[in-house]
Parts: sequence; structure tokens; C-alpha cells
Amino acid sequence: MLGGALKRQPFPVPWGLFIVLAVYALLVLGYVWATYWNSPEYLAAEHYAEAADLLGLDDGKTASSEIVLSAYKHYLEAARLVPRAEVLHKRVEAMRWRLDEHHYKLDHDLQMRAEAVAMLWQRIQQEQDPILVVGARDRGWQPAQLLEGPGRSFLYALPGGLVIILIWGWTRYSSRRVRAQEHEKELKQIEADVAAVEAERARGSKAGLQKQKRPAPKTRR
Repeated sequence: MLGGALKRQPFPVPWGLFIVLAVYALLVLGYVWATYWNSPEYLAAEHYAEAADLLGLDDGKTASSEIVLSAYKHYLEAARLVPRAEVLHKRVEAMRWRLDEHHYKLDHDLQMRAEAVAMLWQRIQQEQDPILVVGARDRGWQPAQLLEGPGRSFLYALPGGLVIILIWGWTRYSSRRVRAQEHEKELKQIEADVAAVEAERARGSKAGLQKQKRPAPKTRR
């Protein structure tokens, strides 16, 4: 039927493009995970930011003992992850003073963790190793920039995905153009073959007509 003949063909799903984009996305995720999400500096920056959010604008002066304790744990874990960041050890000491103001006594496990971090900091100071200070762009630990790193990496990765799509579109267009040229060449060849056959038939028909019109030879009496 005419409706069946005119039925539109379904749009081909570009599985190849999807696979390439998925591999590219996995590579970007792997880079972000290895560079940021799994790095001690980034994890320490997360703890630092969470502690700052808990304490609020007044740095925990009006916060409860539980909130100050949570902030203290975050700063302590951040100092363990990045032991050369001086600002973290200062924040640990500040939260310890606030807990003393609240007359809060640390449990044994937390005391041991705090002593381990303090001993590590003393060892670093005794060895006179370079100390990371917030604001030193050349060698400093900058939590704000670290937390912005994953989003910035994903943003920078978008042009790469666009380039992949453009390359895929160009290859599809080029292949279709090549197929169209080959198809047109085949049609021209078929037309030439048909024309040659028709010309041969025309010559055969013309020869037959001339043969029929040729007068028969006269017979002698």
C-alpha cells in the first residue's frame, strides 16, 4: 500500500557516539577521582569547609558543645590528612580551647588521635620542613580552590565532548557524501548502460527496416 511505502524510516540510534562519549566521561571521572575526590588535600578541604559551616559566622562562640566537638573532629581529621598545613593545627587548638570553655572532656580515643596529630606536627616543626600556609599560591594548601576543582574539571571537559560530537557528525556527513557520490556514479553508469542498449536496439531496428525496404532483385525471363 501507499502508506506502507511512504512510512518513514526510524532514526538510527548513534550507539557508536554514545559509547565514545561514555568512555570519555569515564576518563574524566577517573581523572577527577584520582586528582581530587581521592586526594588527601581535597578530603581535608571538605572537612575544613564542613567545620566552618558548623561553626557559623561567629566561629562557634555561641555554638553548643556538640557542634564545637563536631567541628573539632573535622579539623583534627583534616590535620591528619594534610599535616603540613599550619592553619589546620591552629584550628584544632582553637576548637580545643572552646571545648575547655564548655568544660567538655574528650574521650580516650579522641585524645589519642589528637596526641598523634600533635606529635606529627612537632616532628614536622623539628625537621624544619616546608609548612603549608593558606594563601601561598606556589606551595600552599587552598581549600576553596580544591573544592572548586571537580566542577572546574567537568566544565573544562565539556569542549572535549563537543569536539567528539563534531568529529562524529563530520565523519557521518563525509561517509554519507561519499555514499551519495558512489550511488550517483552507479546511477550514471546504469543510465549509460541503458542508453547503450537502447542505441544498440535502435541500430538493430534501423538495419531491419532498411533490409525490408531494399527492393527484391529482378528475375530474368
